[in-house]
Amino acid sequence: MCQINEIIKNFNSISIPDYLLYESKIINFDLILYWIKYRKNKLVPEGLKYSGWQTDKDNDGHVALMFWIAYRQNEPIRDGSLKPRSGIPDELKYPGWQTDKDNCDITPLMSWIQFRKNEPIPEELKYPGWKTDANCMWQYSIIVVMA
Repeated sequence: MCQINEIIKNFNSISIPDYLLYESKIINFDLILYWIKYRKNKLVPEGLKYSGWQTDKDNDGHVALMFWIAYRQNEPIRDGSLKPRSGIPDELKYPGWQTDKDNCDITPLMSWIQFRKNEPIPEELKYPGWKTDANCMWQYSIIVVMA
């Protein structure tokens, strides 16, 4: 696994050789999170995916989508400002993804508010009742006041 981590982290254009991939879901999930962290906006390669990878969680209850929200980068514009990328990749979605929570009761929408303060909230992240979700609105109001 150490070799794969180095490939993902240091060689942005090199794909992972098949002989380095493992059958273990636990190891592959860690590699998916590592991929999202270092490869930013690139889709997760088929060789790392396994059945149910979108819903698996790390020790803190974070799914791959929450890592994508935290680590992805905005697209630079020629004048130096940043253009928001507000669409959630379809590969990260699963039934119930909008309301799924981590161990601290944080939804993907709350993660978006925390990590993407200067970007508009994508419509697809908004779930029925999000405006009345006390945790979500508290976090949103704090970000708005701080901006």
